Amino acid sequence: MAIALAGRVDRVLAVIDERVVLESDVRLDEELSVFDLSPVPFWTTGTGEERQIAAAVLDVAAGDVALYRPADAAVRNRLEALRGAFADRDAWQAFLSRWGFEESDMLGVLRQRMRVEAYLRRNIKVSPMDPAFTTATAALLDELAPRVRVRRVEP
Repeated sequence: MAIALAGRVDRVLAVIDERVVLESDVRLDEELSVFDLSPVPFWTTGTGEERQIAAAVLDVAAGDVALYRPADAAVRNRLEALRGAFADRDAWQAFLSRWGFEESDMLGVLRQRMRVEAYLRRNIKVSPMDPAFTTATAALLDELAPRVRVRRVEP
């Protein structure tokens, strides 16, 4: 006879419109922020939870607008750069395995990150190198807040 064990697999932190932000999304974001070099400082500011909720708001705002959709080749190049940030192929495979990912899954994660970055670059008129970019990002998120439903889920 098999014994069924119950345990928490993941936890919902917030729901943005119909997009769910999980605790595992935050942990992945925190680890990716070390390896995935972004052209905008968004992925290195605030906490992982704050970033993931803000990224979901920005992703909802970007929608499926072609202007924000990264080209397939650009996403593959970003994946190559990310893979190159690891010591060797074994370290890369261990990273993917730890998250239960195949490279195709990571392409989806990177595509979403790049869509958020494109939205920020297009809608913030300050250079990402300017320290004011972070302040402008916060102002943009405040502007978007009334248009996007954010529901935080308490533990």
